[in-house]
Amino acid sequence: MTFWTLPTTPVLPLLISEISRRPDPQGEQLANVTLGTLESSPDTDWCVQVGGQYFIPAWNPEAEAQAQAAFTDIPLSEALDQARERVRHSALRRVAYGVSWHYQRLSARVFDVEGTPLSTKSLGGVASDLSLERQQQLEAQLLAQAHEDAQDWAILGLN
Repeated sequence: MTFWTLPTTPVLPLLISEISRRPDPQGEQLANVTLGTLESSPDTDWCVQVGGQYFIPAWNPEAEAQAQAAFTDIPLSEALDQARERVRHSALRRVAYGVSWHYQRLSARVFDVEGTPLSTKSLGGVASDLSLERQQQLEAQLLAQAHEDAQDWAILGLN
């Protein structure tokens, strides 16, 4: 007697997902740490006056320029000029924070068909003015991570 077995493919549970964007509650602090702070008086040689306030960069531009000159073929004077330009650009970006752009938190949530949450993944510190293509890449990666976790829970039934 011969028994035939049919190949089976695992039945994956139906999952529902959503993605949301909200202002990052730590956005102001993140702007200070990544770009720099706005102060009422200057305290370093690298301050840039912008709109009646002084921008103080979050990094040491002089040390960065010295390292750049030491490890590349760029002369120190050119590296210092580039550092000044980065400080100026960061000052303008910092002043625009909260006006024309902000940091946001992306959250991906995955539910089963009954609406039970199976997985939530979040990513903070995402600039609101990222290109549409880059935003879609981040969302897809976040959803993929959330779906992977949710599949495990849904298959095991441990929700």
